[in-house]
Order: sequence, then C-alpha cells, then structure tokens
Amino acid sequence: MNQQPRQLHLDVLLRDEMTFASFYPAENEQLVSDLQSCLDSALIKGLMITGASGLGKTHLLQAVTSAALESG
Repeated sequence: MNQQPRQLHLDVLLRDEMTFASFYPAENEQLVSDLQSCLDSALIKGLMITGASGLGKTHLLQAVTSAALESG
C-alpha cells in the first residue's frame, strides 16, 4: 500500500492583531527580516524557529500567515 502524504489541518484561528507591525522584535530584528523575505522568495521551502515559551513564536507564525494571505 503506497499512501500519498496529506496535509493535516489544524483548528487554529488567526488573531487580527498578530502582525509584523505589532511584534516587538527586541534582539530579533534579523529573524523578522528573514521571515518577511521568505514571503517574497520561492526558494524557501521551510524554516524552523525555536525558543522558550512566551518569546513570540506563535505571534510570528500568525504574522507570516496573515502576510501570506494578504499577498495572495
């Protein structure tokens, strides 16, 4: 049995306030810039962000998703 991979959908709602503009980057300006560049590049296939709880990983995930949806 050869099963094709399939995308699993997460039941996650985007919060309108989670944007790049509302993210305080502290010492992560380069990360924010890299994420914004990923939106413009067909070369990026994936990116992993790690860090402790409360540092803004979910905020950035939602910011990237919102920006991608806005740009089509």
